[in-house]
Amino acid sequence: ESRQYFDFAQLRYRGPHDDPLRERVSLGLGFQWPNAGNRKLKIAELKIELQELSLEYDEESEEKEKALQVVRSQWDMRSSLAEQYMDIQKSENRQLDEVSVMVRKRAGYDPMILLEIKRHKLESEVKRLDYLEDVYMIFLRCLVQSEKLTATPFYNYYKA
Repeated sequence: ESRQYFDFAQLRYRGPHDDPLRERVSLGLGFQWPNAGNRKLKIAELKIELQELSLEYDEESEEKEKALQVVRSQWDMRSSLAEQYMDIQKSENRQLDEVSVMVRKRAGYDPMILLEIKRHKLESEVKRLDYLEDVYMIFLRCLVQSEKLTATPFYNYYKA
């Protein structure tokens, strides 16, 4: 486009008329100068469009980063809650085991007490699994937000 100087040519004939002096023939030529204002305008428009796209990209990346930070903070909070709950559950299970041993040693114990202890331990285990499920789901959301889940080379983030 920078070496194209000839833009167009036009030949127009309006006739025939009875009078040969009134016959009309016109010739038009169009040239394109290298530094024409139209080219400068196009370049300026493209620069503005490039700046707009750059700003949009920056805004989108900032929004993604903020969303990722929110998900990471949720993940940190949930994983610390899960760890605390598991520590409490371990100590509670030890105490319940000691109580069940003491109940068995007593003569004429009620088996419903042992069943109640077992039920409480199972409910506690279900709650622990719910905490872990939340942690894994938030971790998965974090991988999706950071776009690491679909990045190459592929990496197994769930391996032990």
